Amino acid sequence: MESVEANGVRWFALSVNPEPWTVGPLNVGRKNGGLYPYMGAAQQLVAFQEAIREEFGEGHQKISGDVIVRFYFWRRQSTYETTAGRKHRKHQTDATNMQKALEDALQGILYENDRDVQDIRSVVMMQGPEVEPMIVISVEQGPTLEILPREVYAMMERLENPVIEVDADQPYRESGEVF
Repeated sequence: MESVEANGVRWFALSVNPEPWTVGPLNVGRKNGGLYPYMGAAQQLVAFQEAIREEFGEGHQKISGDVIVRFYFWRRQSTYETTAGRKHRKHQTDATNMQKALEDALQGILYENDRDVQDIRSVVMMQGPEVEPMIVISVEQGPTLEILPREVYAMMERLENPVIEVDADQPYRESGEVF
């Protein structure tokens, strides 16, 4: 892992292939004569999170309070052979699922708890079988002071007091338009 700090922003480059968040295997167990559902750990996700911890190592200084995070992903879609002997290539995934897996993995490393993340954004830079895997992270102490355009505030005011014309015999939309 490489890291630098510039203008209060800490940057990290990790040589880890990003993985999407996923649900673990679902099963049913027995307890006291009854059945109950449970979800196991998603092994690929556990391995990814362990790889992130290993890249950072021990004793890393965490940012406390509100945190602003940016993730940039380069993901290799590896091809591998399944236990049934068939070839399989990882599918393309979206930024949101890769973001969630990484955000969870960084808990206790860059920030104490992911509840402290006030502003988070992700960009998928590249995905493909020939892509060199990497994750670049920027993290800084918040809060983010976003200035919304005047038009957005006007729109929000209209939403707080929507004008709804209701004809009891017709379905309606909030605009009052009957369809």
